[in-house]
Amino acid sequence: FRKKFADTDKVEFIDIPIVFRGQDDSPLRLYYVAKKIGKADLIKDELFKASFTHGVNVFDPGITNYLARSLGINKEFQKEKDQAWVNQLIKEGERKAAIYGVTGTPTVVIQHALKMKIGPYGTMAGFVKKVPETIADLTQ
Repeated sequence: FRKKFADTDKVEFIDIPIVFRGQDDSPLRLYYVAKKIGKADLIKDELFKASFTHGVNVFDPGITNYLARSLGINKEFQKEKDQAWVNQLIKEGERKAAIYGVTGTPTVVIQHALKMKIGPYGTMAGFVKKVPETIADLTQ
């Protein structure tokens, strides 16, 4: 889905990781540090696999530390994870989630206004089948 629109200047994909009440923010910290060193996609994929393929609680700081170490970014993660810039990005994600009324993930926001939850489509695949039409309509 992203590949279809990746080469256009009309669509920008921005991932904003968020947590909900009671969840530890360590996976967000790992993601932002990884993004800084050019490994955001790797971490995003590994967090997804750990959670949805292996059933691992990625909100456990020990799991996050394990992922950082096993993926070769532990030094950077330990150095950067509690820095002010990471805290600011987490706060910004919380602010945007509140603005858009995000109550679950994944949620897609188009044109800063149209919020689309995945649930009504049944699966991410079902959502992806419909979204290109919507994006095409909005970018013409």
